[in-house]
Amino acid sequence: MKVIFLVGPSGNAYREVYNDTVKITSKRPWLSGVPKTRWLNEDGTLRGKRDHVRIDYASAYATKWLLEKSKSPVDFKIVPAGRLTRDIIKKSDLVFHHWYDKLVRPPIPGMSTKASPNSKYQNLIDFGGDKMFPPVKYQHLVYDKCAYYNFFKKNKINTAPTVCVTRKEYFENAERMINKVWRKSREWKEMFGKPVHGTDSGDVGRPYQFGTKNGVADYMAGVFSSRNRYPAIVFQKFMVDFELNFPQIRLYYLGDKYQYAVVEFKTPYPNGTSRLAKRSDMKFVTMAKTFANKVLKTVSSFYKGAPKFLTRIDVGCCIEENKIRADSLFLNEIEVLAGMYLFYDGERRLNFDYKLGKQAVKVIDYFRKKI
Repeated sequence: MKVIFLVGPSGNAYREVYNDTVKITSKRPWLSGVPKTRWLNEDGTLRGKRDHVRIDYASAYATKWLLEKSKSPVDFKIVPAGRLTRDIIKKSDLVFHHWYDKLVRPPIPGMSTKASPNSKYQNLIDFGGDKMFPPVKYQHLVYDKCAYYNFFKKNKINTAPTVCVTRKEYFENAERMINKVWRKSREWKEMFGKPVHGTDSGDVGRPYQFGTKNGVADYMAGVFSSRNRYPAIVFQKFMVDFELNFPQIRLYYLGDKYQYAVVEFKTPYPNGTSRLAKRSDMKFVTMAKTFANKVLKTVSSFYKGAPKFLTRIDVGCCIEENKIRADSLFLNEIEVLAGMYLFYDGERRLNFDYKLGKQAVKVIDYFRKKI
């Protein structure tokens, strides 16, 4: 079996994307195989001791080490995403592409066109079809916020009240779409906007921008005239309880197994709180885990029996204001290529690079048995 494990592009421009790093020590023998050209400082720069590696490389080399240790017959190669070709895909049985996707910025120049960042890369992923992991259809769902909020709504998973406007709808009748969103703005009192295919906080619309119809119009015009050519905008009700009496909880899963959680409060002001969940948070985490398990079950059909790799599910409260109940929790985001906040655990990093490697081997073994 031939397996390609893709890692992300290197360079200072990608420090924020791959901001989880792992220290090279004797306790992590799998990292001894990482080329020194990929060693860097803890913060992702090339200055200093350069005794860390990025999490994508750490998990790749943990996978390689585990396969070699078990004397697996798998032909395993680690390839930078920018070097992926149709020929490589044709000659492979499985392409593990978790660590790079078309939303990463800046896009890889050779994988993009002027009109569409990373479009050539995405064409390769689509070309690979069933050889690609995570599944391509699942990847497309996660990219498209309009699609996945609609998907989860149909599957009775709470999300914040949402309205979507596509690029096509806007240019066919801008005034009608502006009125549609303006009505929701008045109904919800406060809302925010997120471009589909947007990354992090780029081009996000804040509640203060939507206090007038002109504000709505200006925001929509700005997003749809952006060089990023966003396909749609998601507008959502601003949830007044969010991260106040109940934190936002980011839950991390390998396969279907819960690993850890990060809790985030807006208080104390001005910087709020973000940390690994501790014993005092368990009443929140337990509620969130029950909800997140339903989310995981809902997306399982995309995997067609294969084990999942890494999933982050962000859970918030409260659909009904001031009601901290299970039926008032909602799905804020589901992420594949997600920040992991491993630095909260110091040098140990939850031993997560090794755990990622073990899960990747489970995925590979599943597909190897099907060949």
